[in-house]
Amino acid sequence: MNVEEWRAIYPLLSPHTHFLPSSALQAPIAPSLAAPTFPARWPAGLDFEDTFTFYRNQPRYQEHLPPHPDRDYVVDSLLDAKRMVVLAGAGISVDAGIPSFRGPGGLLNQKNEAHSVFDIQSLSDRTKMEGHFRAMGTLAETCMSAQSTLFHVLLAVLGGLGCLKRLYSMNIDGLETRFHALRTCFPIPAKYSELPVTICLHGNLQTAVCGLCKRRKELVPEVYTKLDMTKIQCRECVSDRLHARSRRIQTTSTAGIGVLRPDVVLYNEPVDLEDSNVVNTTKAVQNDLSDWDVFLVVGTSASRQVYSLQARIKQIALSKKPGRSAKVIWLGLENPPQSLLPFLDHILIEDCQIVAKQFFHAGGADRVDTFLSSLRA
Repeated sequence: MNVEEWRAIYPLLSPHTHFLPSSALQAPIAPSLAAPTFPARWPAGLDFEDTFTFYRNQPRYQEHLPPHPDRDYVVDSLLDAKRMVVLAGAGISVDAGIPSFRGPGGLLNQKNEAHSVFDIQSLSDRTKMEGHFRAMGTLAETCMSAQSTLFHVLLAVLGGLGCLKRLYSMNIDGLETRFHALRTCFPIPAKYSELPVTICLHGNLQTAVCGLCKRRKELVPEVYTKLDMTKIQCRECVSDRLHARSRRIQTTSTAGIGVLRPDVVLYNEPVDLEDSNVVNTTKAVQNDLSDWDVFLVVGTSASRQVYSLQARIKQIALSKKPGRSAKVIWLGLENPPQSLLPFLDHILIEDCQIVAKQFFHAGGADRVDTFLSSLRA
C-alpha cells in the first residue's frame, strides 16, 4: 500500500483507532495489560565488556580529573550505594547523539515544527500523523545506531551487582535497556516480584502498539520512515476480523483494523489513572519507597509540563526514613526548580558523563571486574 492508498483509506480507519483529537478521546490510549508483556530485545547481543573497553580506551576517559568536593561527594555516594533508586531523563543520552527535549539544543527549543510531532495533536489528522510516523522512524534509526554512554555503563554495573534497586527512565531511546542488567518489559507486570530493574515511564521506540487490540510488535524504523502502511496496519486485527467473518461473529474487538503506533507517551496525551500500566507503575513507586539509601535525579530539568514528575520526586524524597543516612541527589547541567530545593540533600551541576568517569577512576573499575566475573560464572 503506497501513501496515496493510505490517504484514501484513512477516513475508514480513523473511527476504529485512537487517532482522534485529545478532546474527542473517550477511552484511554495508554497501552494496557490486556496483551502479554513484551521483553525489550533491541538491539540484541550488546556485549557489556566490549562497551566498557571502548570507553576505557578513549583519550578523554584517561584524562585526569582535578579534585571537586561536590563531585567527590556524589561519586562516593554512588560507590557506597546498596539500594539506589534513579530517576533519569534525556540528559544521560545526549553524549550518544540523542537530542534532549528541553535542554540546550533540545528538540522543543529548535525553531521548527519538530516539537509538534511529539504532541498528541500530531495524531489528530492524516497529514500530521504521517509527519509523526516519519519523525519517530527517523529517531528510532538514530537510537538504533547510537552507542550507550559511560553513564549507562555505570548504571549497568550497579544493576548487575544488585546495588540499583530501580531505574525509572523517562527516555524512549532504549540505550539503558540494551544491557541485561537493566532489562525491562512492556507493559509493566502487576506482581512486584516480577518487576524489571528498569521501568520506562514514557514508553519506548523499540515496540509499536496497536491502538485497537493493544498487541505489541517490534518496531522497525524503516516501516515508519517510508510509511509502509501494509506493515503499519495491525495484521493481528486483520486476522481477527477475517476469522470473525468466517464464523459470522461481530464484537467490539473485530469492529475495525488498528494501526501500530510507536509505543511512546506524547505531550498532552491523556493519562488514564485507572489504566493497569499506570496503576502498576504507581504501585512500583510506592513499594520502592520502603527501603532506599540513595535517590538520584539525573539528566532532567523536572519541568512542570511533564505530568506528575515533580510530585513523583517529592514523593520518593519524603519517604526517607528519619535517622537514616539516605541521600537525595540532583545531577545535571540545569539547576533544579525552586519547588524541589527543600527536598534535595545535594545538588551537582555537571555533566553526568564526567561523574561516570570519576566513578570508574575512583574504584568503579574494580566493580566492573566483579561484574564481569559474575557474568562469566
